[in-house]
Amino acid sequence: MLIWFEPMSMAGIVGRLNRLSTLEGPNRFADEWYESNSTEFKHDAATVQYMGLRVTADQLLRFSLILRDKPSANEVGIGAAHVASVLESEVSTHKWMTVDANSQPYLLPDLPEIFGSDVMGKIPSCSYDMTEACKCLALGRYTASVNHLMKVVERSLRLFSRKCGVSPFKTGGTPKAWTPLVEEIRVKVRAMPISSIKQRQKQDNRLLALDRFENIRAIRNQSSHADQKYSEEEALDFMQQAPLFLKQVAKSL
Repeated sequence: MLIWFEPMSMAGIVGRLNRLSTLEGPNRFADEWYESNSTEFKHDAATVQYMGLRVTADQLLRFSLILRDKPSANEVGIGAAHVASVLESEVSTHKWMTVDANSQPYLLPDLPEIFGSDVMGKIPSCSYDMTEACKCLALGRYTASVNHLMKVVERSLRLFSRKCGVSPFKTGGTPKAWTPLVEEIRVKVRAMPISSIKQRQKQDNRLLALDRFENIRAIRNQSSHADQKYSEEEALDFMQQAPLFLKQVAKSL
């Protein structure tokens, strides 16, 4: 399960429980104190539930309800110490990994923001691999990220070639290699009849899409063999170049 939360939210919960666990004595507090703390721990219960700490979430919710009965300082301290102990025990059964804040847009990607709303509207079948490419990039799986983007590019190139009147497959159904396919498309596009500004714009858009593709092919050629890997720099470069190609393809469809 992939979730996103700020570490400081956990620190805040632990801090509040630790502070209350030191309370002693028979004295009670103002009504506003109980109301404020009850509300906070109810919110904390929802936070840790989201993090997968279900037992702690249940205990926090119970503690929130107990506070509404205005218990003594000693009772509050005992209750907070118990919840803190449950939290510590349950946290020990979980593992979390940290992700640099700069990677957050890729970990939970807004695909229209990254790839363009026009792309998502015209090439929706690529959304799964786009999402996986972003998540892999955020988690440092750079070769996997590029491989997912390759699938997106491949699918989009085939769609684009058909739109240009070129089959992406050989006779018999075998996919054409990128280089001959792109050259065939380029010849077809350059031979388009031009009798209006609109037709000229269509030709220019398609030629620009092919130029964008060349940038992708240059990256791919450097690491296309089975024993090669993509570095972080190459994966980031691919994540920059792929949307440029896809946006131009979408504009040309």
